[in-house]
Amino acid sequence: MAKPGRRASDSAATVPPAPLAALPAATTPLKPRSTSYGREDLVRTHLSRPKISLKQLQQYILWLNLLKIWPHPLTVESYHTELRNGVFLCHLLHHFVPEFPIGSINRKAQSVRTTESNLELLLQTLSRFNLNVRNIPKAGQLWDGDRQAIAVFVVELFHKVALRSVPIKMVWMWCQDILTLYHQASPYVNMDFSASPTEGNNNANGATGVYDYFRSGVRLWCLLHYYGAQSAANIKEDVFKAHEVYMNPTNPTQHLANAQRVCAILRFMDIPLVWEPEWFASFKSDGFMQLQLYLVYQKLHQATPALTNDTTERVFLDVTPDGRVGVHGLSFADGDCKEPDHAWVALASDASDDEASTDDLVDPAVTVAEDSLEVPRDLEVPRDLALTSDEYMQIKERIAQEERGRMDAEAAIGVARIV
Repeated sequence: MAKPGRRASDSAATVPPAPLAALPAATTPLKPRSTSYGREDLVRTHLSRPKISLKQLQQYILWLNLLKIWPHPLTVESYHTELRNGVFLCHLLHHFVPEFPIGSINRKAQSVRTTESNLELLLQTLSRFNLNVRNIPKAGQLWDGDRQAIAVFVVELFHKVALRSVPIKMVWMWCQDILTLYHQASPYVNMDFSASPTEGNNNANGATGVYDYFRSGVRLWCLLHYYGAQSAANIKEDVFKAHEVYMNPTNPTQHLANAQRVCAILRFMDIPLVWEPEWFASFKSDGFMQLQLYLVYQKLHQATPALTNDTTERVFLDVTPDGRVGVHGLSFADGDCKEPDHAWVALASDASDDEASTDDLVDPAVTVAEDSLEVPRDLEVPRDLALTSDEYMQIKERIAQEERGRMDAEAAIGVARIV
């Protein structure tokens, strides 16, 4: 008998449901959804993220302070709070793009929304500079003071906006004309002025190899000496101190000594300095070297050279026996400044983007002995095909280099076969 309040149907045994029919086995496995991204694209766009080291950050903050666009200098500890509302960034862009509507920005932005309005105004002008979208922070990142995102954006503005105003090809030619007088111009260095920033490498901007060419400091010293050398009658303190400068530095101590001397001269001549002496020889950046050369060019290219052909001076310009003009009477810590017996060959640096090793900061040279190649004495050269002495030595050197390369390749093959 069923209990009161309970229906008889509730007490009946529950009939289990019929088992479901087994699904037919799949004949072919499901294919993953195709994607247009390759592995390299995924690594580049999703996995790799630009990172800024402390030394790099200090370098860029020094550059921002040199522009003098803010009432007080930025510091590593406070830069993210100064840039959080976008006002500083708008002033930075206005410095390089005068037509930027600086009057339209919200100078009292105190929220994400007002910060976003400043950022949108900024991006409208930046659209012409082909910035990397991944390196542009969001308004929320700016307002929250995301240090890494803000630092990456500053680096992007430096390489894509600031360096566009540097006429590096004109500056390079000006430098070469002066370095020729000091026998420091290398005819074998072909600068690539068509280089553009690559993914993850902002050093390749405008021209590659500029840092390696000037990294020893002696070439920059020569540029400054040409315009700033003081006569023996008026000199009170020799700020150049050539006897403490190494023409061919071979160790970090000598490189640091050159960097300290160059930085002291830049300050003495009131030229903006984008390096600290310790960074000059260890922080590899073609972009900052281009900027430093441009600042030197702006200060000196219209000035009257201090070096003359007055033979009563200790250092003067003289004409060599072959008719070329060069510096005479200049001595460095490791030798006299004179025409080298060999041609300088600038090799690529092994230094990293962040901190270069200073153990291999030597501008290497390749010498060819006079008797390394035998020339038949009975060889008659037609008059219209006769070579000058310089052309003849260049051909000899090129042949010798090719021969050494072929011998090295054969030796390498021989070792491989033995193994």
